[in-house]
Amino acid sequence: MLSHPPSRPAASVRQGVAELTLALRDGRTRLAHASTRPPLQVQGVLHPERSLPALALALLSNPTGGIFQGDDHRISVTVDTGAAAHVSTQGATRVHAMPLGLAKQRIDLEVAPGGYLEYLPDPLIPYQDSDFQQRTTISVRPGGILVFWDVLTPGRLAMGEAFQYRRLASHLEVLGEDRLPKYIDSFEIIPSRRNPLLEYVAGPMVPERRAYTLGSMLIIAEGRDLGQLRGELQDTTAVNKRVPAGVTCLPGQGALGIRALGRECDEVQEILKRCWAKARRHLLGVGIPDPRKY
Repeated sequence: MLSHPPSRPAASVRQGVAELTLALRDGRTRLAHASTRPPLQVQGVLHPERSLPALALALLSNPTGGIFQGDDHRISVTVDTGAAAHVSTQGATRVHAMPLGLAKQRIDLEVAPGGYLEYLPDPLIPYQDSDFQQRTTISVRPGGILVFWDVLTPGRLAMGEAFQYRRLASHLEVLGEDRLPKYIDSFEIIPSRRNPLLEYVAGPMVPERRAYTLGSMLIIAEGRDLGQLRGELQDTTAVNKRVPAGVTCLPGQGALGIRALGRECDEVQEILKRCWAKARRHLLGVGIPDPRKY
């Protein structure tokens, strides 16, 4: 249960919506359904990968420049049987100051048997005096595959904004076939009560060695043996000694979790990108695409 910091006057609510259903049509994955409400937008899908011509690329955009107090966004992505999609954001999600309230975001990801989804957003950046809650629910049916990551990093580090938000809360659930949670990852940070930098959670007190960026990744492939991939990922995460990282098996079968903690966002992202490349080779037999946003 998420706690409530000292109350402030409530801000008006603006609910952005992006509901996407991707399905295989005539040999390519297409938007079978798209419902959006500003400020969230999806212009359509592209098919930029020659090695995976059926895979659709969809970018979520927010022309307001970030998340503001009163925002209550809902993102839903469903991938049908046989469809393959890569969903990302147009840029980093900046969570701005909220003197009068908070903001929320809910993400629901569902993959049908035989479906494939990569949900790889750009980093989440909570600014000073922000209060943000995010809830993520993931459902992957047997035979489906999901590659997911979430990167949390401070903005304007030179201005001392690391852990200067009022609150950051994240709750993630992976559901089983019975729709009950079989894996939960939940945390809440209120720096005014317990600052990770002051309690050695984010590394020693020596500033140049502190860790500010947290990267989390899930690879879910129900019904597949991921033992070999786990070994490859363990080797991959050990490459950069400045970024402590680890790989673990999640409850059930066919699921791996990866965590990386580092000072520089680029270094943490590079570790996750290499893990993504290994996962793609193992699961699809192809490499990752050009990182340029289309």
